[in-house]
Amino acid sequence: PSAPSAVSVVIPVYGGRDDLRLCLDSLSKCGELVSEAIVVDNASPDHAWEVAEEYSYDPLPAKGKTGQIKDPSRPPFVKILRNDDNRGFAAACNQGAREALSPIIVFLNSDTVVPQAGFARLIDTVNLLGPSRRLDLEAEVGFVVGTPSALGTRVATGDLREHVFGAVLVNDWSARDLQAWEYVP
Repeated sequence: PSAPSAVSVVIPVYGGRDDLRLCLDSLSKCGELVSEAIVVDNASPDHAWEVAEEYSYDPLPAKGKTGQIKDPSRPPFVKILRNDDNRGFAAACNQGAREALSPIIVFLNSDTVVPQAGFARLIDTVNLLGPSRRLDLEAEVGFVVGTPSALGTRVATGDLREHVFGAVLVNDWSARDLQAWEYVP
């Protein structure tokens, strides 16, 4: 496989300061795989964008703008786009994508912790640009729960009708070569 290209990462945010910090810490450990992370803050009530500033440019950039490098000892890689209101996940993704410098854009939820090795495999796979070579087809049974049980509590077979509303057959297609980094066999 070819050498991985650096990617732009877009992270829409509406709250979750601690999750965002873990996400940005994990991305900062990915080194040159990430050319930039673009945090799009949808008017977070907990001011989550302040966490992104620790990894960013000038403090308190104007809404929708980026600033100059804040701390030369820490390599900056985060741009912050601040919105006055919650525009929603899809709009924030599009807003961040418009600012991206790389032709490869990865969209992350702010509670995602990215392992460096897995991220490298993801980028390497994207660089291959071809159909999946390890397509896995599975039929799985899913249950629709009516009355929940306590977490970790087993439901006895005789009590099944009290807890399960119905069952569905799910066709699960997985491209194992593209998503192998996110599962443990």
